[in-house]
Amino acid sequence: TQVHSKVKRGKSQIKSRGADPAQSALNCVLRRYAERRAAAAGGTAALPQQWRIQAAHKAAFWHRRAQMAVAESAAAPAKGELLRPPWAGGGWQTELVNSVINCKPLFARMKVAAKNHLKKTASLRGIGWDENIAELQAQLPVLEQLKREVELPGISYPDYYLQEFHAYEEGNLNWMAAFEVEPATEVTYVNAWKAEKTLPVMEARQRMRGGFVSALQDFRQQQGAREAGDILDIGCSVGASTHYLRESFPDASILGLDASPHFLAVAELRERERQERTPAPRRIQYTHALMEDTGLPAASQDVVSSQFVVHECIPEAITAMVKEAVRVLRPGGVLMVCDNDPQSKAIQNLPKAIAALMKCTEPWSDQYYMFDMEACFREAGLCHVNTVATDPRHRAVLGMVSQ
Repeated sequence: TQVHSKVKRGKSQIKSRGADPAQSALNCVLRRYAERRAAAAGGTAALPQQWRIQAAHKAAFWHRRAQMAVAESAAAPAKGELLRPPWAGGGWQTELVNSVINCKPLFARMKVAAKNHLKKTASLRGIGWDENIAELQAQLPVLEQLKREVELPGISYPDYYLQEFHAYEEGNLNWMAAFEVEPATEVTYVNAWKAEKTLPVMEARQRMRGGFVSALQDFRQQQGAREAGDILDIGCSVGASTHYLRESFPDASILGLDASPHFLAVAELRERERQERTPAPRRIQYTHALMEDTGLPAASQDVVSSQFVVHECIPEAITAMVKEAVRVLRPGGVLMVCDNDPQSKAIQNLPKAIAALMKCTEPWSDQYYMFDMEACFREAGLCHVNTVATDPRHRAVLGMVSQ
């Protein structure tokens, strides 16, 4: 019984090993048996053949468990039992988490803790958080000039956008928010597959962004959508989503739109750096505008994509954005909105402490998880509305303008 308990405690180590799981499992079990045998003999002792056979059986069992874990990670994302997380949208768990957030002294500490939690993950996964900040700070004069070039004078920001976001008092309208977007985005990539501790950041990026694009391509093919010649990336931030769209649609012109001139300055800097490394016709442009009022001509886009934006918005803003997307889409054009999946088992099962840290930096989190995105799409006139779980934490909601 004692040996079996030791072996069970070692199962997480077995599943997380990068070496051959069968050999790792056998070695681990044999080591446990050897420790027990040595203790019983008062020193070192060879393992009897019977013990080796038993160890091999146990190793085979844990090997199968490790294989199942790998298969589960590659399978379709698991759905939770609820329509939304229990800590959002009502109920005692929501009230508990919100009561902690609404306590001002605790809230001040939680903001710091939330940032430190992200930075700790970045450090563990080899993501250069502080290095990225230092690199961009060194180019601040260039970024200030780019901001002046891209900024739309006199833009009137809605109240919800001026709220404190992501532990920044000025929300997205400051340089530190722009400097930390890239490492924070990379943390988002790896967090979607938390069990895979050695998953490279770029592979996680490929899985996540690739999942969104695959959902878009499958939907377009199934519904006979128009060719994607002009693509609008709403809420493009510093251009991470925009660049992946450029890679995925080699013949398309991509327009990145964001309300933060600070984010757009970093996006423009990165695009110019890419142009210097690999000279080629530029297919990405950036524009400063609100998602509810893009200022673009009607029926001018073939695809409108919005990634990780709507969880930061009030319902009225989401509805206005969807209506604006329908206005600028051509007949047969497709709208895709990608964000956290309220039905994700991984999100629904978040520990309350982690959920509280996440919500303390996302003021509109409850409203997002309560919002019926598919109904919003249909009310705006989109057809063939569908939701696809693209990875363990995220979804893509898609709809098409009638042809």
